[in-house]
Amino acid sequence: MAYVRNDETTPVIAAIGEAIDRPRDLTQALEPVALIEQVLRAAEDDAGCRLLHQIDRLHIIGITSWRYSNPCRDVCVRLDLSPKVMDNADMGGDKPTRLIHRAATDIRHGRAQMVAIAGGEAQNSFRKARRSEYKLDWSPRVTPEEAWGKLGDTTLGAGRAAATLGIRSAAQIYPLFENAYGSSHHQTPTEGLKQSADLWSRYAAASQDNPYAWSQKGYPANEIAEISESNRMINFPYPKLMVANDSVNMAATVIVTSLAFARRLGLKEDRLTYIVGGSEAEEPADFLQRPNYHTCPAQSAVLDDVMKQLGRVDRLQHIELYSCFPVVPKMALEALRPFGLSETIGPTVTGGLTFFGGPMNNYMTHACCAMVRRLRGDDDTYGLLYGQGGVMTKHHGLLLAASPNDAPYEPALSAQDVANRERKPAPTVADSYTGSAQVETYTAFYDRQGDPTSGLVIARTPQGERVVARTADGDHGSLELLTDFNESAVGAIGQVRRSHDGTLRWFAD
Repeated sequence: MAYVRNDETTPVIAAIGEAIDRPRDLTQALEPVALIEQVLRAAEDDAGCRLLHQIDRLHIIGITSWRYSNPCRDVCVRLDLSPKVMDNADMGGDKPTRLIHRAATDIRHGRAQMVAIAGGEAQNSFRKARRSEYKLDWSPRVTPEEAWGKLGDTTLGAGRAAATLGIRSAAQIYPLFENAYGSSHHQTPTEGLKQSADLWSRYAAASQDNPYAWSQKGYPANEIAEISESNRMINFPYPKLMVANDSVNMAATVIVTSLAFARRLGLKEDRLTYIVGGSEAEEPADFLQRPNYHTCPAQSAVLDDVMKQLGRVDRLQHIELYSCFPVVPKMALEALRPFGLSETIGPTVTGGLTFFGGPMNNYMTHACCAMVRRLRGDDDTYGLLYGQGGVMTKHHGLLLAASPNDAPYEPALSAQDVANRERKPAPTVADSYTGSAQVETYTAFYDRQGDPTSGLVIARTPQGERVVARTADGDHGSLELLTDFNESAVGAIGQVRRSHDGTLRWFAD
């Protein structure tokens, strides 16, 4: 029997809104909730009708640039809204696509009428004010204890063995995946850097054409790869132009409803975007509990799942691959390669977290807005959004279409079982080991002058256990090995010793 679509339970994106704030001076700077108010009003303009008061669920993506006790309530007060559900969502780069997927599922089951997902950041203005000691005339900034949406897991999944070595940020951890990935593909760091720069130049080109991008310069690959005073090294092998830029002021929203309700509101159908599928899966939160650093079973399972939902690959014309650091889309593109996608399809419609801007957890809301603009009026065309949170931890794919799908939308799809089956056991972490160890992956940290200061090594003992250690102060030989662009340090043998402060140190043989 042919599928008969039920318009009352067919989820569509009804409206979008975006904003970017470049104040002439800090007296005009907009705080995050003001930016969110602005994009929700812009979504109403985008729809061409009054629809904000029809929202019965409002999700606000985790805000990091200002501490609020209840930002969702603050937004509702500004707009005189009274949704049944007011949700201050938690953190994660996958959160926007996950919430849009959840909204579609709620529409599909009749649990919601209209859902808004919105987020905003004003990190650029906040940092300028802090440097100049200017007191921003924003909502009272609550204490960390009073704040909703505390960052909470500030170690981003670093286990005790890593946390004791001061490994707490994504910028310190993602290079471990990059160096392992490059070595597994028999690349020197220079070759990996070139591949990253070529890929990043495609993101920069998309940013040029996006009116909401923080940077529209459009960097060529050679400039992205060249280490210079303006493009200093951050953590090996990434220079500044390969790292997400969170110093932005921007906001975005996506509003989801049913096809039938959109019609009752009088929305133009050629501006509706259909949510036709999705999938999600996670890796262990502690990055030291991963089986290796050059594959990601959860990512592969999610992308495989959404591509199989798609059916005809030729209908997929637009892709957004999360891009906090180059290794993420590199691995995603490898997972997509077996499906034979056209080489003409770029990895982004938005511009990436380096060039478009990285408004922390809210980038994929902007990406969804950019995708909707691409799909509107483009019959029989699909778009894929892939978001990622944590440190290669949480993965979410979402399929959008310009016209109704020819099969029923299947809600709450998960690839977790597949990811769990494909994931091999992780090695035991030996946090008190000393002795010989072989480098599994590594990185090196640099100061603001671009000089290397110390290195981090994840190594394997002769028994196959995993050990994590930093280089010792003054050990220039080990540091030179870990910052050599001509040869990967993966596979190098060294010695793990306990320092006077009790932490583990790695010395190259």
